[in-house]
Amino acid sequence: MVNWESARSMGANFYQVFIEGPVGPPLQVTQSFGDYLWSVPLNAFELVTTTPTGGGYYPLRSAGQIWLNFWLGLLLDTTGRPNGLNQISIKLFSAENAASEIGHSTDPGRFARVMIDNTVPVVSIQQIDQQPGNVAINTCAIVQTGTPTFTFQVTASAPQSHLMGWSLTAYWGDNKSISVSSDNYNNHITPTRLWAGITGVAVPPPGPTPWNATVSGDPTSIHCAHSFFLDAWDRIINGWGYIHGVASYQKSITLLF
Repeated sequence: MVNWESARSMGANFYQVFIEGPVGPPLQVTQSFGDYLWSVPLNAFELVTTTPTGGGYYPLRSAGQIWLNFWLGLLLDTTGRPNGLNQISIKLFSAENAASEIGHSTDPGRFARVMIDNTVPVVSIQQIDQQPGNVAINTCAIVQTGTPTFTFQVTASAPQSHLMGWSLTAYWGDNKSISVSSDNYNNHITPTRLWAGITGVAVPPPGPTPWNATVSGDPTSIHCAHSFFLDAWDRIINGWGYIHGVASYQKSITLLF
């Protein structure tokens, strides 16, 4: 985001963008990006691509223009960037040459440190165990003896510890479903703001306490094929909203009690 009015008041007409990772020198960014500019003839917003010149000089937005994202100075694809703290900085210029630089990229307000995380959540239902007895139930097995009570060994984690939440849900029959277990970041807030989730943990907690498939008034709850979906989300944003979507894992068995 760039404060166009402030930059113009300093005499700037162009800017350059740099990114610096945990190691290595700053790298200049020369990616094009798109945004919507109001067109008076069309009476509508029109997609406009901003492309820097050969020297990586982006033009400042002009006074009086109406952009859908008014302060937007760059949409940066961070694919290939190192995960961890990166510093993004800008340089201001009155013309397209280094000698015309106004101030420096180390001046207050011209740089920001951001945490980059291009990993996605890891999810897996490693094992379904019938209780009591901790009897392993194979995928697609038909379970018709014992009791309809189960625990689930699952992994729902974020490699960089930026997990938002996970949920394990049972689906069966005619649009029937019920929550088996879940957890979210609000239960794990610390000064580090890190939460990796769980890896190879038996749920539902505490204990684990066996989940009972029996639903009062619904005989199909223990006499039907069941699919268990494990979903997980992380807290990675692009400045507007979450970007990685949901990671899912599914395992099915059939209950005939």
